[in-house]
Amino acid sequence: MWQTIDVLAELKRSLISEGTIPGKEYEIIVPGRPPIAKESIDWTECPLVEVKPGVQSGAPVLLGTRMPVDAIVDNFDYGLSVAEIAEQFEIPQNSIEAILTYASRRRRNSD
Repeated sequence: MWQTIDVLAELKRSLISEGTIPGKEYEIIVPGRPPIAKESIDWTECPLVEVKPGVQSGAPVLLGTRMPVDAIVDNFDYGLSVAEIAEQFEIPQNSIEAILTYASRRRRNSD
């Protein structure tokens, strides 16, 4: 299940970077589950996030890791708990919580 979400997140990043998916909204579609509507999040002001061209094709990642922050948010939105995400990706729970808090605030501010 987690690999499927990771693959979908990577595909989404690739399509957006190629310009194949215009606009901010897209959906993650998993067979047997309702679509999850998403919007892009501006990570530039989050001190826990970095972007390096040679890391994950330039996608925003958790500082000092190769973990795409969108994958953290996507997994949480899909229904995984903070503890499950932390265990699956071997990332401290407080980092997961900080990323989710930042994402939540940015989503509210964009409305």
